[in-house]
Order: sequence, then C-alpha cells, then structure tokens
Amino acid sequence: MPGLVRYVVYCVIGLGLFLAFAPDQGRLPGNRAEAPHQAGRLVEETLDLPVREPMSDYNAPRGRFATSVFLHDGAERRWHWIAPEGDGPSPAIVLLHGSGRNGAAMLDMAKSLAKQGYFLIAPDAAVAEAWSPTQDGPDFIAALLEQAQAVGRIDPARVYLMGHSAGGNHALWLANRGGGTWRGVAVHAGTIVPQDVAPRRDAPPVLIVLGDRDAFYPVATVRAAADALAKAGHDVTLQVVPGHDHWFYIIGPRFARHSEAFLNMAAPAQ
Repeated sequence: MPGLVRYVVYCVIGLGLFLAFAPDQGRLPGNRAEAPHQAGRLVEETLDLPVREPMSDYNAPRGRFATSVFLHDGAERRWHWIAPEGDGPSPAIVLLHGSGRNGAAMLDMAKSLAKQGYFLIAPDAAVAEAWSPTQDGPDFIAALLEQAQAVGRIDPARVYLMGHSAGGNHALWLANRGGGTWRGVAVHAGTIVPQDVAPRRDAPPVLIVLGDRDAFYPVATVRAAADALAKAGHDVTLQVVPGHDHWFYIIGPRFARHSEAFLNMAAPAQ
C-alpha cells in the first residue's frame, strides 16, 4: 500500500477509535472535574504558514535518534529522544505521533528545537493506530518522564506537550482530563469531544493549528472543541492555515517552531 494511502487509512482508523472511546473518558482513572474555575479566552486566527508543494510522501523518519525501552504495566514501552547539550535543568516537550507512526516521526519534525535547549521526548503509543487513555494515560506519562529524568535533567515547571492527529486528540485529553502540570499544549489537527471536556482550575494554554482543507478534522468540529476547552478554563488559540490539508509532513518543522514560539510566550508565569 503506498505510504500516503496507508497514512490516510490510519487517520480514519485513529479518528474512529478516538470517537469510539471518547464518551467513556470521564470514567477513567485520573479524570476529574474541577470547580470552581474561570473561563479562558478563545481566539481564532488565520495563520500564514507556507505549505510546501507538491504534497510529498513520507514513509519513515529521515533522522536517527536515541531510543530507550522501559517496562510499564507489564509491557515494554519504547520512546525516542534528543537531549540538549548542557547540564540542565532543561525545558522538555513530549511529542505524540499520529496514527500508524511512531515517536521518531515526531522527533524528525521537531528536532530543530533541541538546538534551542529543549529535551525532546517522543513515546510510541501502545497501539500505533490510536492513543489510549488507559494504556497511554497519566500513569504512563508520569513513568515516561521519570525515565527521561534518568537521561537528562528536566525542569518540571517547563514541560510542554505537542501532538499531531491521533496524538493531538490525546494531547488535548491529557491537557484537560489527564492531570499533570503542562505549561502549554500545541496540536496539529486534533480535537476532543466537547461533551467530555471538564472544568479545570489550572488549565494550560492550548494552541490548535488546522488546515482549512483537512478532510478528517473539519474546521467547524475543531472550533466546537476549542470553544468547549475555553469555557473549561483553557486559553485557546485556533489558527487555520489556508490551503492546508491533514498531511503533517510538509508542515511539521514549521509547526514545531511556530508552536514553541507561541507556547513560550503564552505560558503562564511561574
């Protein structure tokens, strides 16, 4: 199956799995509604982020990255990483991949941020097609960060989250329902079921970047999710890219740099 066709199939499967488990998220461990809270702001903008043509295929990461394995809940879990130079403590970004990919693909898109001093941490989902709030939930993320601390020092006050597609869905769920102390969250083509969004007092700021030609994530659907997140306490910026579809691998490096600049500016003061 050609790479682009396979990717489209994985996107459909991943979105379907997300919608299938989403109504049950509120009953999962680590999910809690918090009140009272203050509603956040929702800003929608057009983003002039040039898209390279033609829509090229992307079959495998072009870089080689460090890979580690640890045992979690009786299963071997793999993660990929780039540690910055220096003794730290360093800000860190957890990168969540899209359906059918792995963490190395996200590192390939965001590797320039390591030169800016970020520790990049890119786990593989338990099942490549979609992230699970049980297998890949808060306990897994906490264990992952412990593993990363053994590699390099992380500043716990400066931990960010980025995700694409299925990874974007999971990033939004973690930001709102999964606890943690994320300083900021940025996703490309991600959503969350509005009815499953819960109020959160310490809600991190959220950036959502979306192409106006995305066949899997219509702008209206993502806008409804962004509105629900804002009402729950997150400051949300929804940026729509004209002429862009769901294909991440022509926009990924630009998205990473753009997101880092946005989150570094928008993150709440410590």
